Amino acid sequence: MRSSWGRTEDEPSDHSPAHTVTLNPFWIYQAEVTNRMYRTCVEVGVCSEPAQSLWYDDPEYENAPVSGVDWTQAQAYCEWMNGRLPTEAE
Repeated sequence: MRSSWGRTEDEPSDHSPAHTVTLNPFWIYQAEVTNRMYRTCVEVGVCSEPAQSLWYDDPEYENAPVSGVDWTQAQAYCEWMNGRLPTEAE
């Protein structure tokens, strides 16, 4: 039977998961990394400064989420914090 959307009822929609994913328990930080937190990593020489960030050097925004970091910079920060980036499934 065709629905009004042009697919049969037994075909998955775009909103259906492609497959079931089972995850082991994991812990994830609930707060975003702030400019102040990221700057500490830069100051000890582990992380590099964000490439593009309007607020990174502004003291008014030291508690704002850091921006302008790429995947490699985020990975370096996570490793420095004894953590890791979440996987796509997480």
